[in-house]
Amino acid sequence: QQKIAAEMNLSETAYLRRLHADDNFSSSSTFGLRWFTPTNEVALCGHATLASAAALFYMMKNPSPQLTFQTLSGDLFAKREGDFISLDLPENTTQPQSGQVTGA
Repeated sequence: QQKIAAEMNLSETAYLRRLHADDNFSSSSTFGLRWFTPTNEVALCGHATLASAAALFYMMKNPSPQLTFQTLSGDLFAKREGDFISLDLPENTTQPQSGQVTGA
């Protein structure tokens, strides 16, 4: 997967996968999801999560009202909201940066 992401040379490449052999992109509601930059795997990518949900809902015609993505950041949820998709992403707490902050 890393080699393909490097070849694609995009900021992030999403890999959506079935969790079980009998799962189906057109009808299952839970999937594995990973994201890679050209150089490493990342723990979370909102844009690629939204694109993955859109591909399943609109291109694969998946009728599920909610999709669950199992990721390095835990379970992420994508819900149909009329013509839109809403994402439930984890809330990360902020951490102070080390080093000196310079102002203008």
